[in-house]
Amino acid sequence: MIIDNIKNKYPKIVYLLLSSLIFVLIAKSYLFFVYVVNLKGGIPNNINFVFVWAFRIFLLSLILFIKWDLYDAVFLIIGIIVTLLTKNSLFLAFFVMGIYCRKNNISNEYLVKNYLFMTAIFFLGMILLNLFKILPNGVNVHYRGDSIRNDFGFGNPNTPFLASLPLYAGYLYLRFDKYDIYDRLLLLTVSFIIYFQTYSRTGLMTILTILLFIEIVKRVDIRKNKIITLLLTSLPIIITGLSFFTAKFLNTYFFNEILSHRPETWDIYIRHINFFRNQYYYTLLETYPLDNSYIFSFVLYGILFTTLLLILYTYYMRKNILENNAKMIAICSIFLIYSFGENILFNIGLNFTLILAISSISLRDFFGPKKSIFQKR
Repeated sequence: MIIDNIKNKYPKIVYLLLSSLIFVLIAKSYLFFVYVVNLKGGIPNNINFVFVWAFRIFLLSLILFIKWDLYDAVFLIIGIIVTLLTKNSLFLAFFVMGIYCRKNNISNEYLVKNYLFMTAIFFLGMILLNLFKILPNGVNVHYRGDSIRNDFGFGNPNTPFLASLPLYAGYLYLRFDKYDIYDRLLLLTVSFIIYFQTYSRTGLMTILTILLFIEIVKRVDIRKNKIITLLLTSLPIIITGLSFFTAKFLNTYFFNEILSHRPETWDIYIRHINFFRNQYYYTLLETYPLDNSYIFSFVLYGILFTTLLLILYTYYMRKNILENNAKMIAICSIFLIYSFGENILFNIGLNFTLILAISSISLRDFFGPKKSIFQKR
């Protein structure tokens, strides 16, 4: 009753609380880039304390501002179980934010814009701090041939492409219906500017693949073309299969040189997949850094959880196809494709599509009289 009165008196508070949590999540990601990746240390305890408690307070606030029913409570319990099994509190945030957006009728556009504008502030802030030598490049100098690779203060020359992904996704979301030659030139120009500073081949190839994929989504009637429908619906499974195929059959000198020895590393990791969480994952990670979200999930979280995740994304892609929502398919595809070469799928400070996918699910629709989302209308 008290919460209802507050919401009625201050209707914008539901937006303010969500934006505050998003700010904390993005800020925490950039603190990790600066202190852990760049400076090779840890986030200072006083700063970490503030953001950990800010995360807890705003997450609890979101829980209080949800009008719960039995179905949503069961869904939250599923999220808590996932969090306990994975030992990752960010999964609880994914579930709470997804339920919160659906129950408070917060649009996809509002969520995307928040990630776009806040990421733009942090991203440009990093570049300016690096440009004025306030934030130096990482302690480890990276080379491509004889050329020094700039990391813009992120500590790893591959990270600027990774960190800019919400900017690509947000821009494409806002411009999707009016996407023209100038938008294409702008995105290509930015991509090549980042590349010729960082020399991140994997980043550039992935971005170009994404932009090509957007062209396909833009030009094809996704509901009438059965091949494209099947491709888009199965995209999470296809990329997962491609990850394993690359590890087992493309683990050669040629592809390892192109993909920065990712196939070699992935092949090592897939030998350690369990049904449940792998307790020795971090020992393995210290020896072999991993840049693939799908193999990462299979090794760290196990077959059961990762299979459920793939089903969730498949469901969401199918739902958007039936609704002819090419814009959301394109945005979701950006993160699914980029997750092939980087560990980004579970980074809630960068990837907001898992929040969107969870917000699209209502257990009432599954157990009520409504038609299943997998049935054609």
